[in-house]
Amino acid sequence: MALTETQNWLLRNFYSRPATPVVFDKTDRNKIWGLAKNKTQQQNDIAKRCPALNHQIERSLKSGGNIQSAVFSECAYAQTYANMLNLNNFTVVTDGAKDLPQSVVALLKKHSLTPRYAYVSSDGELFLVQAGGCAGVDCALIDAQIDKAYTIEFKEPYAKATEADLPKYGDDGKIFITEKFLNKYPQYRAMLKEQGNLNFFERVGHNINDFSAESIKKALTENYESKHADVIITEDKQGLLTMLPANEAHTFAAQGEIRPAGRNSCKVWTTDYLRKLITSKGGTITGTTVKISYSQLKPAQPRGGKGITRYKINPLFFVRAENCRVNGEIAEFDLGKVRQLRPTIASKYNFENLNYFEVKKHYFE
Repeated sequence: MALTETQNWLLRNFYSRPATPVVFDKTDRNKIWGLAKNKTQQQNDIAKRCPALNHQIERSLKSGGNIQSAVFSECAYAQTYANMLNLNNFTVVTDGAKDLPQSVVALLKKHSLTPRYAYVSSDGELFLVQAGGCAGVDCALIDAQIDKAYTIEFKEPYAKATEADLPKYGDDGKIFITEKFLNKYPQYRAMLKEQGNLNFFERVGHNINDFSAESIKKALTENYESKHADVIITEDKQGLLTMLPANEAHTFAAQGEIRPAGRNSCKVWTTDYLRKLITSKGGTITGTTVKISYSQLKPAQPRGGKGITRYKINPLFFVRAENCRVNGEIAEFDLGKVRQLRPTIASKYNFENLNYFEVKKHYFE
């Protein structure tokens, strides 16, 4: 596949510079994230080496909220790329209209980007802008001299490119795909066609990964056509910052996945199956009151936090802790308080075996 003029410039500019280790590699970020999610004060070294990461941690400590580990990676990758480009002036963007030149603000709006952090050259002509918002990409490299923006996605070594909730299946557990869903997420059409006989109840607790390379390629390339990312930046197995064309990254490491139980939940829609499941575990249902042995439930902690927030009946169903009364060995809750997890479909990257020098050789032998 031929590179665009924009991709060609970005890759040549990137690989003409020395191979550069990420300021904090995956092991370091995991240690820092462990401290941050437990609200432990960080060392000053982080503020010097990666001020955006330090700012995220300080915000977390003040607000009491949790930080997603992917945010750590974005900050580390952006800082490393900024170092490569000698963008030494760092700014926390609180008001883009005031903190950035109007020409830069206009380009960011054009790409539906809300700026968070900016790394700027000493002459004020080159900007690397970390951004937020689900409608756009993670970052933009902006050359103010020629009024041009290059768009960038940051991806951890193992990361989802995109994910969507699938339509609800019936009490038979068979996958059900609507034209409305396919019109909204056309990139998944080929992947879903290959799983036309899938039964979620038969695959409880197991994700589905058996897709053809061609269907995953379609999902990934169409996703980045819609998001308008020129390149993806990640790190290779040695911790070196690595750049790939967004529409060719699948040739290095691509995966597809359907999860019977995703992250989003809603009111139970397969009530017959749930009733059968409860009784199969020795539970009783009187009216809407469920009584079941506590040993049949699995306590769950919040992501990145402590304490019990819910009890799993099985991987598909749970009841929130505040809606469940535990008396000795018996747990009691209202059937109407049970939540069911939506199934999801995703296209993913696995760059854990990526090699910076092999990528460079691939494009610039």
